[in-house]
Amino acid sequence: MKKIFRNIGILIMLISMESVIAQTDSVIVIQGEETQVAEKIYNEGIALYKSQKLDEAIQKFGEALKEDSEFALAYLNRAVVFIDKEDYNSALLDFKSYIQRKPNDAQAYYLRGNVYYAMEKQDDALLDYTKSIQLNPQFDNPYYFRGVIKFEKEQYQDAILDFSEAIKINPDYSYAYNDRASAKKMLDDMDGAIADYTQAIRANPKQAFFYNNRGSAKRKKGDYKEAIADYSMAINLNSEYVIAYNNRGYTYFELGDYTNAIDDFSKAINLNSQYAYAYNNRGNAKYKIKDYQGAIADFDKAIALDPNMAYTFMHRGNAKEMIRDVKGALADWEKAAEMGVEAAATYAKKSKEDTF
Repeated sequence: MKKIFRNIGILIMLISMESVIAQTDSVIVIQGEETQVAEKIYNEGIALYKSQKLDEAIQKFGEALKEDSEFALAYLNRAVVFIDKEDYNSALLDFKSYIQRKPNDAQAYYLRGNVYYAMEKQDDALLDYTKSIQLNPQFDNPYYFRGVIKFEKEQYQDAILDFSEAIKINPDYSYAYNDRASAKKMLDDMDGAIADYTQAIRANPKQAFFYNNRGSAKRKKGDYKEAIADYSMAINLNSEYVIAYNNRGYTYFELGDYTNAIDDFSKAINLNSQYAYAYNNRGNAKYKIKDYQGAIADFDKAIALDPNMAYTFMHRGNAKEMIRDVKGALADWEKAAEMGVEAAATYAKKSKEDTF
């Protein structure tokens, strides 16, 4: 699965002879004509990168390194271009060469950590983020990404600590508030989650999924009307936000408003015809209004898209029972029971007792 970088903070530097002399902490420079040639080629590579001519930029950085093999920034920025091309193995090679020349650059470890994260090498990414923090304890992004990995490892308390450090350094770090909220939600701290989602929205009020996430926390707390308001705000910001339609529909369903629920599930399906959960949910809403054939059709579609949705088999069995398809209902309940749904096993047992 491809990872998405947030706040990656990639370093791109345009070098002139004057700026090289002024930035000796950033790049090793050998004074003389050869170095000036390397810088000129390097600058051409930067210009190509800015024009999104990635292959040509890579070639220019390579030419610069042929002129000066110790030109550290050429390794760093070529690695950045390789990231854009999703050529992560080549990026790692260039980061290795750069770090050999600049072993105390916290940014380089952070960027390499992002590459490992994109490659789903979580443990390697953790090591690099931790090294970046050790070199620069005031660098917020490595704390954030280390927290993301700890969240993915279900280490929610440790994730909260890292997100909190990122927020301490950058009080407007909206993603850190959002993800700390999600960790709190996993620990059933709904009030804390809602407070953090609210802070994320304050810092970045145009980010639709912050409202969706806060809506889900409110829904879990039982504040259905406020949850609907948040889902609606998310949809106002992004009219194609499939999950927000599904979640708002689910909330309408819990309120017993099956008409609006069906409408929202249908909108989600219109936007994503492969969204199995929306078909399942719409099927349940149709069942509630006694449209059993319509419910079965939706359950059929959900199962066709995702045959591992055990509860959908049980739901379909319930709908089949209502149209007196006893054998079909029993088959669905038995299938759901095989997949671990205890209630379905109970239904199947009762059906057999009543039949035989």
